Amino acid sequence: RIGGDPRSGLAEASYVAFVLDAAGRSPRVVSMGPAREIETAIRRWRGELRPEAVASDASRYRAAGERLRELLWDPLGLEAAGDRLVLIVPAGAVHLVNFSALPLRGGEFLAEADVLIHYLSSERELLAGARRAASPEVLVVGGADFEARAAGEAGVAADACDPLARLDIPPLPGSLREARRVATLFRGAPGTQRRVTELTSAGATKIAFKEQAPGKAIVHVATHGFFVADECSTGQGAVASPLRLSGLAFSAANRDTGDAILLAEEVAALDLRDAQWVVLSGCDTGIGQIEVDEGILGLRRALHIAGAGTLVMSLWPVEDRSAETFMAALYDARLNAGRSTSAAMRAGYRAALAAARREHG
Repeated sequence: RIGGDPRSGLAEASYVAFVLDAAGRSPRVVSMGPAREIETAIRRWRGELRPEAVASDASRYRAAGERLRELLWDPLGLEAAGDRLVLIVPAGAVHLVNFSALPLRGGEFLAEADVLIHYLSSERELLAGARRAASPEVLVVGGADFEARAAGEAGVAADACDPLARLDIPPLPGSLREARRVATLFRGAPGTQRRVTELTSAGATKIAFKEQAPGKAIVHVATHGFFVADECSTGQGAVASPLRLSGLAFSAANRDTGDAILLAEEVAALDLRDAQWVVLSGCDTGIGQIEVDEGILGLRRALHIAGAGTLVMSLWPVEDRSAETFMAALYDARLNAGRSTSAAMRAGYRAALAAARREHG
């Protein structure tokens, strides 16, 4: 577990890691350093994120990332050894760090090392039993037509600080191609024949998603995610619930946000207990409001409340081609090679890195 408590009463808040090995011995306590230094390093690293950041000559990104790795990863003493599985329970600003994207000294990234990383929302997840899947059904959403006309239910009423009014949803042409590719992978995978439901173009509506998602074992959504907390005041116009500051865009999002924007608050009300995987292929889907001892309050928390199992989300903007490459490798490793979630994620990272290096030279 990696995190800190700014309410600790210490002269300066610090981060501390508790490292427990597979043998179950008493946890090793590692002082990580002042919270201010670590959180500044996280902001600086995230500020350097851009499409060409994975190229080998992205010096500013690498410098910021190497500094963050020195602060958060190196002190743990978890040298790679034969695909060691590392379970990370983040806290505080560490929720915003994808460790696999941290650069190593040799020019590679942690995703390319012999280590498998899996994130837990709490240690309690280690005690959870096997999840049941009521059916082999899969839901794939992509290529939403954000300019379509909405029809159907009334949307969630806006607060005084209306995050929906601030949204301008650009098209995602690559998301339709990604959705069709993912659906094809599932239909062609060996073993039990999976029934795949596709919601695409004007059919990728909020109403259809809410109707179709319950009962599905896999839910894949390729669309825009958003988090708008920074745009809202903390005074009289503040939004009451942080779960109303983030959500997903569906067809008609630029015409009728109430009928087309699915807020995290609404996600939390869905029944996703059968969902073994929920994959949100969109910008910033893993972002939300960070609360001490509560984690990130946004889509991530909402999906856990809804009962979903493993979540695959993004902590930064997603580029169409990179997302498609990542997702194809992720599902191929999971479905055709039978790899674990952690190994499949690593396969996706490596494929996206290789493609970016080819593109940027």
